Amino acid sequence: MPSKTITLSVPKEMYEEMRKYPEINYSELARERIAEYLVSVKNSENVSSTQFLLYKDLIFTREKIIEIHDKIETKNTKRMGELFWVNAIFDLDMLDSLSKFIYYFPRAHPFDDGNKRTALVCTDSFLRLNRFKLSVKAEKNKTTEDEKFFWQNANVEKDQKQIREFLQEHMVAAKRPESVEKAINESIEENRQLLENLAAE
Repeated sequence: MPSKTITLSVPKEMYEEMRKYPEINYSELARERIAEYLVSVKNSENVSSTQFLLYKDLIFTREKIIEIHDKIETKNTKRMGELFWVNAIFDLDMLDSLSKFIYYFPRAHPFDDGNKRTALVCTDSFLRLNRFKLSVKAEKNKTTEDEKFFWQNANVEKDQKQIREFLQEHMVAAKRPESVEKAINESIEENRQLLENLAAE
C-alpha cells in the first residue's frame, strides 16, 4: 500500500525528551496511535446504533447484575432493593441508556454495599462487548477527578447530562472480549485500584 509523508510538530520540551530515547521508532508509534484514534472516531460515529441492544441482556439483567456485584463485593451483603427498573431505562441511544443506568443505580441503592462499584463494572463490561471501554484514572492514597466523579454521582451531585459527557470523554476503542465473563473479569482487573478506592467508606 503506498504511503504518504506528513510533518508532525511537537513542543520543544517533548522533543528534548524524545531525543533521550533514540531507540524508539516514533514514526511507527505515531502511526499506531493515529490508527487507534481513527477506529475510536469511526466507532463513536456509530455509537447511537441500535446494535448495542443485542448485548443488553448479557449484562443488564437482574441475575447478571447480582452476579457482577457478588464478584466485586465478597462480604455477605444484603440486597436492599429491586432491579426491575433497569430494563425500562434502555432506549435507542446507548449513551443515554448508560447515563440513566449510572444515574439511577446508586440512587436506587439495590445493595447494602458495592453500588458504585457494581454500576462501574456493569457499564464498563457492557462497553467492552460493544468494542469500547472506560479509561479512568485511579491512584493509591489519592483521589483523582475520575474517582471523584463516582463519589459525587453517588451523593446525588451529577445529572444525566454530566454523566453522558463523562462517558463520552472517557470512552476509548477496545478489542471485543471473547466472552461476557472475560469482559467482566477484564473490567474488574483493569479497574482494580478504582474499585478498591470506591470500596472505602
